[in-house]
Amino acid sequence: MHTPLTLVGTYGSPYSIKMRAVLRYRRIPFTWVLQNTPAEAALPRPNVAIIPVLGFPDDSGEVAEVMVDSTP
Repeated sequence: MHTPLTLVGTYGSPYSIKMRAVLRYRRIPFTWVLQNTPAEAALPRPNVAIIPVLGFPDDSGEVAEVMVDSTP
C-alpha cells in the first residue's frame, strides 16, 4: 500500500476544496491537514506561502517535498 499524500488547506479556500475533491475523485490516498495547526507546522515549508500545499512522502513515509501551484 502506498503512503498517502498530505494536503494542507482550509475549509474557506475554494482551491483547497477543489484539490481535495480531485484527490477523492481519483481515489488518491491523502491526509487532510488544516493550515495553522501543529500538524501543519511539522511539515517542510514551500517556497511560496500559499494554499493548497501538497506534500509528497519519501520512502520512510515522512513528507520530504512540498509543492504549491507556483512551484517551478
